[in-house]
Amino acid sequence: MWTSKHIFIHDYKLVDVFLQENLLPLINRCALDKWFFIRYWQGGPHIRLRYKIKELQVKHDFEKELEDTLRDFQLEYQNEKFSEVSYDDRVVQLEGVKDLKVYPNFSIQDILYVPEVARYGGEEAVSFSEELFSYSSELASYVIQEIAWPKRYIIAFDVMFYSYKMAEKLGIAPAREVFFSNYNQVWSSFKDREELSKIQGLLQTRLEQLENKESIPKVYKKYFESMENNLKLIMEHQNVYTKETMYYILISHIHMLNNRLGLSPQNEYLLSRVFLKKGDYSNEVMGL
Repeated sequence: MWTSKHIFIHDYKLVDVFLQENLLPLINRCALDKWFFIRYWQGGPHIRLRYKIKELQVKHDFEKELEDTLRDFQLEYQNEKFSEVSYDDRVVQLEGVKDLKVYPNFSIQDILYVPEVARYGGEEAVSFSEELFSYSSELASYVIQEIAWPKRYIIAFDVMFYSYKMAEKLGIAPAREVFFSNYNQVWSSFKDREELSKIQGLLQTRLEQLENKESIPKVYKKYFESMENNLKLIMEHQNVYTKETMYYILISHIHMLNNRLGLSPQNEYLLSRVFLKKGDYSNEVMGL
């Protein structure tokens, strides 16, 4: 059974700092048997950490160190000016969330982890997605600690490209235009033009480079090996999707890695547009 801790820090930039400088290094030092995380907004900006630790003493020590680490972080930022927690109505509507209670800043809450069973193919398949969540979190941990913005956009873009190639390899991919059009449509209410539009040309060049590469770069190999193995098991055990719609599980996994990296819905909208017709994307971003 997964232990679930929600770590509330009411500033998205400080959430990233805490991940980079505190939480992820702590996890690296500790012997967690399995773990994964996501970022979320409900109740205030926070990290949702899920983990399994067999040894009770190891679990106790990790949880105490987690509390101490957050307390030290709070002291470091005790003079920070925090804005009142507010919600983007588009996100609330997209997620269908009703409970908008706000939790205290710099707090750790024990909130039950409820897997999104249907989204990931049913009771028999969801554990394989959780396995992939762990590998996704490990990749995100490396990127967050070692790679600065805006290079994370390139990492996210690469993973989107190779995820589609994996769907092709497993025989569950529609046309690329269809795949990324469906991904893009999820975020269609987030068409705000922001800083990512400035690197649109770079991303288009990156797409051309990826199309000419013969193999997956080493930094991604462990993740995509896990993806291939676990997607095969999901295909075997899931009972929600047809073969033609199986790729929606992969779309969810792409989104979850982007979430872990800290990409906004606007980022996801713009990144996925690059895979569509270049002319349409360029006109939209440039306001032509």
